[in-house]
Amino acid sequence: MSSGENLDDSVLAHIARYCLTFQEIVRHIYCPDSNPKKILYSLRERGLVEARAGFGGNRRAYFLTGKGANAAGVNAKRAVPAGSDAFPTHFALLGFCCLAGKARIRLHREEVEEALGGTPPGRYHCLESAEGRSRVFEAYVPGGNTRPQSIVERVRQSAADARARDFLGPWIEASLYAQAVLVDSAERLQALLQIFSRELPNEHVHVELVPAASQLERALHELA
Repeated sequence: MSSGENLDDSVLAHIARYCLTFQEIVRHIYCPDSNPKKILYSLRERGLVEARAGFGGNRRAYFLTGKGANAAGVNAKRAVPAGSDAFPTHFALLGFCCLAGKARIRLHREEVEEALGGTPPGRYHCLESAEGRSRVFEAYVPGGNTRPQSIVERVRQSAADARARDFLGPWIEASLYAQAVLVDSAERLQALLQIFSRELPNEHVHVELVPAASQLERALHELA
C-alpha cells in the first residue's frame, strides 16, 4: 500500500470520527506542507465521502457516505446528513477538538470504554491530553433554545449518573473525568458559568465557546 493510500485511510478515519471536516483541518492535521485537495478528491471519487456547500462562500464540508462508513468500519449513522438534528452536535465536537488549539480527540464508544474501564453516561466523549495528563470529557451540546436551568438539570443528572459508577470514582476525584458544555454564544457561556458556580460548585463542569457556523470562516483562517 502506498503512502498516499495510507493518508487516504487516515483522512477517512478522521471524517468517520467527527462525521464531517473541512479542508483546512485536514491540511493542519495530515499534510501541513501540501494541499489536501488530492486526498479529498480521491475519497470523493471512490464514493467514500461527499462534499456539501452552504458553509460560507465557496466553502464545502466533507461528509462520510454510507459506503465510507462501511469502509471505515463505523456505524452507518456516522454518515449524518447536514440537516439532521445531530448535525449541530457533530459540528460543535469538531470545533472543540480541532479548532480550539488543544490536543483533543473525539472518542468512539469502544475507545471510551477501554480507556475508562466501563461504560460512562452520555453519548459523546472527548480525550484531552495536556501537561502529561489525559482527561476525558463527556461533551454536551445544548440546543439553541434550551433554557439554562434545563442545561443545569441535565448536567446535574449526568454528574450523579457518573458518580454512581464505581469505576469512575478515581477519575472524578482526580479531575480526570469531567463534563464539557459546548456553546456558541459568549453571553450564554457567561450565564452558564455563573449558574454552574452557584448551583453545582462541587462538580467538574467545563463550559467552552465553540465556533458557530457564522464564525467558521475566521476559525478556519486562524487554523491555517
